[in-house]
Amino acid sequence: MSDYLGGVINGINDKTEEAFKYLYNTFYASLCRYANRFVGEFMDEEDVVQEIFVKLWEREGKFENMRAVSAYLYRSVHNACLVYIRDQKEKRQEELIQRLGEVMAFDSTDNEQLLIEEEYYRQIFTVLNSLSDQRRIIVEMTMEGMRNEEIAQSLHVSVNTVKTLKKKAYVYLRENLSREGWMFLFTFL
Repeated sequence: MSDYLGGVINGINDKTEEAFKYLYNTFYASLCRYANRFVGEFMDEEDVVQEIFVKLWEREGKFENMRAVSAYLYRSVHNACLVYIRDQKEKRQEELIQRLGEVMAFDSTDNEQLLIEEEYYRQIFTVLNSLSDQRRIIVEMTMEGMRNEEIAQSLHVSVNTVKTLKKKAYVYLRENLSREGWMFLFTFL
């Protein structure tokens, strides 16, 4: 895996399309959620994240490892949100100034915790997407609060099939997520 990530880093530094597709698929959803926490009701977070990927493509300089890339992406989204808030304050002055105050008051431990949670989300969705479609759908429905009976009825399968597929999915998730990632996911199940 580290050889693969080394190849991805080289691809990012060399601006290969394959490396950027990997990066986009790996971080896009997590970065959108991160942006949404700051300015989601005022702007389209997907536009912000896409713009960050464009800037990354145009960026000069090299990255040493995936952690540096991740830090760059999250920091860029954070800064873009702050710039947006600053630029829009005349239009929605009261709402945005209050939001800006909340973002600026976000102390570093809260920000670190948010980044950790976003990293867990990214891990979870990466592993979830590697499940078979039926198992992934069952886990997602469970995360939405649906009971086995509701899932079975919705998918037109037996309750026992749901239980079996869910059990196999949980085993796979437990084996492929970090201990902390599994514990984080378990809070949604």
